[in-house]
Amino acid sequence: MVKPDLQTPFIVRVFGDKVKEWKKVGGATQLIFHNSKFSEMYVLRVPIPLSFDVKHVFIAITPVVSREKMNQEMKEAYKLLKGTEATLKYRGLFSRTPFFDHLPKLSQLKAYIPELEISNLVTARLNSDTELLKLIKDVKPGKINIELKSIPEYMVFGGQAGDARMQAEVYYYSDPTEITWITTLETMIIRGPKVRKSSGKILEILNRISQHLIDASSSIISKAK
Repeated sequence: MVKPDLQTPFIVRVFGDKVKEWKKVGGATQLIFHNSKFSEMYVLRVPIPLSFDVKHVFIAITPVVSREKMNQEMKEAYKLLKGTEATLKYRGLFSRTPFFDHLPKLSQLKAYIPELEISNLVTARLNSDTELLKLIKDVKPGKINIELKSIPEYMVFGGQAGDARMQAEVYYYSDPTEITWITTLETMIIRGPKVRKSSGKILEILNRISQHLIDASSSIISKAK
């Protein structure tokens, strides 16, 4: 259990005794939680343009197949899973009903990789989880992207974009070295009496998504063997 003090970052104090350990990694805070479905989370504070406010970016890492266990069968599994990447969208102007759809970049990626198969495997699981969608409706994140690790580490938290990033993903697809999911959630954390409750919901969202990713990956891997 982490004992917070004045030197402990706000986000660590918010999660309280759910945090097993934490440390600063560059401009991010790395957190490891007790009994979470993902291995670690990175949290960044990003200023909102033309405002004094900041948004928090939560990046949950869910490893499925390590480098050591990556073989030809697992590489084929990666290629099948690549087409299941997803993003959060909203329907309606006022009710703002959340749902998951394919990540838009998959259509662009298919132009580079014609054999890429875009699948509903992950989106169907997420959209059938009514508790997950309820949590999302409560938290109202501005963004949730669910992607496989497809680029070198130095590009994970930003780095290159556009065609250079797309080319990096094409190269990684041809010879993937691990199967690891990266879920990015962006929202504002409003300080106040409800901050612990809202942060708990963010944690639950990421845990539920990670469990779906583990289950979806297992279903593909079992077919690849």
